[in-house]
Amino acid sequence: MEDLRAIRCRAPIVAAGKEPIGDGSAYRKMHERIAGSKLVQYDVASHNIGDQYADRCTDDLLRFLEENT
Repeated sequence: MEDLRAIRCRAPIVAAGKEPIGDGSAYRKMHERIAGSKLVQYDVASHNIGDQYADRCTDDLLRFLEENT
C-alpha cells in the first residue's frame, strides 16, 4: 500500500460502496496515497464493478480524462 505514494500521475479510483470482499476502506487509503487521484464510489455491493457496471465506469473514466487533460 505504501508503494502507491510513488505514483506520480492523476488516477481515477472506482470503488464499490458496499464492498463485500476484504476491507472497503482500502479505496480511501489508496486515494490518500496517490496524489491527484479522484475517488468515485458507487453505492453498490459488488466486487467486480468494472464487469457489472462497465458503462458507468467508462463514463466516469471519460469524465476524469476530460477534467484532467
